[in-house]
Amino acid sequence: MSTSPPVSPGGSGVGRVAAVVLVVAGLAAGVALRADVGRRLEVASVPPVDLATARPAAELWPQAVVSIPDNLPDGRPAWPAGRVDEDRYLMVPSDPSLPYHLPVVLDTRTGDVRELFSDPPGSRERTWVWASVGERSIVAVTAVAGDGQQSTKEVWTAPRAGGPAQRRAVFDTQDVTAYEVGGTVYASLRRFPPPETGPAATIVRILDGGRTQKVVDGFRMRSWSPWAGPETTRGLQTGEELRRSTAPAAAPTFVNVATGERRTPRTPAGVTLIACGVETCVGESREGVVSYRFDGSRQRRVTGLGPGDPYVEVVFDRSGRFAAVRVSDVQHPGGDARSFVWDLTRNTVGALGTNSQLMMQGLVPLGVTGDRESLLDVARIR
Repeated sequence: MSTSPPVSPGGSGVGRVAAVVLVVAGLAAGVALRADVGRRLEVASVPPVDLATARPAAELWPQAVVSIPDNLPDGRPAWPAGRVDEDRYLMVPSDPSLPYHLPVVLDTRTGDVRELFSDPPGSRERTWVWASVGERSIVAVTAVAGDGQQSTKEVWTAPRAGGPAQRRAVFDTQDVTAYEVGGTVYASLRRFPPPETGPAATIVRILDGGRTQKVVDGFRMRSWSPWAGPETTRGLQTGEELRRSTAPAAAPTFVNVATGERRTPRTPAGVTLIACGVETCVGESREGVVSYRFDGSRQRRVTGLGPGDPYVEVVFDRSGRFAAVRVSDVQHPGGDARSFVWDLTRNTVGALGTNSQLMMQGLVPLGVTGDRESLLDVARIR
């Protein structure tokens, strides 16, 4: 597989198993929360799944395994950044002189490549920063050649059904991601370093002619679009710092940028909160790690984390049905880690192996054989 996209750390949560949660850029990741070590209540009985006995994910869900070439037909190495439909995937090619280049759409059935931008492959004018697949459009954020993060960011859209990309807006903010919801494009902006006064994060609606309209401050859009989560996430902590974290957890509030609806997940009795997406949260109880819907229903449990203080990363897919989970030793975060995909509806778990990458926009890398990469596309799981 070619070079993987960068990730950025987020916050942490802790309970009986001293868990840490990372927020991964571009993924449907959980919003991390500080958990209360002192809570030791019982949780409602639910059928558990033992991680130690999990079958390989590729065996459990063979219909969801997709084979994608490591190189495009013209020889450019590329890695998958999202699913367009059953056969087509958004790919980000590597450029000889730049870490990433402009995204294209690859048809895995025919091998055809759809170039979204008119720039030839050798162009040095723009490089890829972010891409997402919306309801009607593919959205890309590019950086115009400049001084690293200080370069100008452009938001582009291209119809999913076909057609070239069109520039929608230009920003000088360092961190820009963008999503399309119901035909409207939203940009999530974040400033570094944060300003002395006022929010560091803002979400705007992109209007015709490049104009923008502020939607909300203090929130960031992730791959749960149209929902946005809180701006603030805490940094990764040491095991000793985690054990000293005893403040009660508070569930985050999410906002729907299209409708204005706000939602605060409800934590079931006896559960210590670890992380939340819009549809699903993960916590811990005396019986193991627990997932549940935002209203507290549909509780599911996994056991078999092993002795010691596990270090846990959680990434949710957009639907909230699946979570990718990585478990390792909080005292030795650089050591071997076990990874799993957890179906939170059917309460089944597929093993990914040791030190596997987690999910990015519903795609889970399974490994490379020859010149092809295998992916688990959770949208294919029925």
